[in-house]
Amino acid sequence: MKNSLLIFITVTAFVFISSPLSAEYMVGNADYDTLINGALSRNMNGDFEYGEKLFTSLISQRPDDPTGYFFLGVTMQSRMQDREDWAELDSLMALFEKAVALSEAALKKDKGNGWLLYLQGSACSYIAVLEFEYGSFWTGYSKTKTAVKTLKRSIEADATVYDAYLGLGGYFYWKSNKLSWLSWLPFVKDDREKGLGYLETAREKSRYSRDPATHVLIHTYVEEGCYKKAEKLALGLASGFPEGKLPLWNLVHVYKSRDDWQNAFTCASELLEKLKADQHQTKYNLVEGYYLVIEAAYNLEDRARCKQLCSEALSLELSKEDREEQAEKLGWIGEIRGTD
Repeated sequence: MKNSLLIFITVTAFVFISSPLSAEYMVGNADYDTLINGALSRNMNGDFEYGEKLFTSLISQRPDDPTGYFFLGVTMQSRMQDREDWAELDSLMALFEKAVALSEAALKKDKGNGWLLYLQGSACSYIAVLEFEYGSFWTGYSKTKTAVKTLKRSIEADATVYDAYLGLGGYFYWKSNKLSWLSWLPFVKDDREKGLGYLETAREKSRYSRDPATHVLIHTYVEEGCYKKAEKLALGLASGFPEGKLPLWNLVHVYKSRDDWQNAFTCASELLEKLKADQHQTKYNLVEGYYLVIEAAYNLEDRARCKQLCSEALSLELSKEDREEQAEKLGWIGEIRGTD
């Protein structure tokens, strides 16, 4: 099966690459949209192998095009986030850095190409997030400034690059949200409404980013207290990607936020079963899954089920690192199991 998949991907990529209609770059080229979006949709359903092989094949055929490096990075990041396994972090960073470098080189010959600016700015955005989480705060801050500046340039150069609105919308909204307590100062702008509008535009009009924009909007609507809007989007994503785990994480978040513990329990239970069935999942993520189900059962006052689930969670064979990172949740689970 794996060999057949690899042959299919290689042949498909070759057909697109050798097409006389192929433009100089794959990004922003309608000839490649089906190929790229097909792989990104598989990511949402938890099938990361397809995209990783596809984009690796595209890189081998077009090594100077930043498109393949960027979308391979997006696919790897999706896989690593899905499993909470960041062992390949250095390789991931290298892919985004390569996408930035190739975009910069291409822009010297094709100045003002909005799609190349989008790749450069978006790759910088990913690097910034990874630096904030696992590296240097100041490097993350610097990369964020570069990303925002470059994404703004991309839509100035080409008004149809709606994918850039995802990164900009997230930046404007969450920057203002986190600094809202300083909004009375004249130099601190409240751009939450602007950010929300950008995210909605990305969801409605972008080329590659409609599903990621939907994911971000779900969390943004929850933050705004717009639970009905958040639920509608989350249910739509879950319906579109029934094999994926990300839509279930979203639904649990929505239902928890409005104290709808019955629906939270149902979705968290389904999520936990998917986590348990996935041989690639880390024990760290299993603890997360158990915690969500136990929390919902506890709020539903289902003590018998709570104790059963607590016992299962506490019997997991965890590494020292996982125990330390999940100490707070494991401690709470232990307390719940010990109550009468």
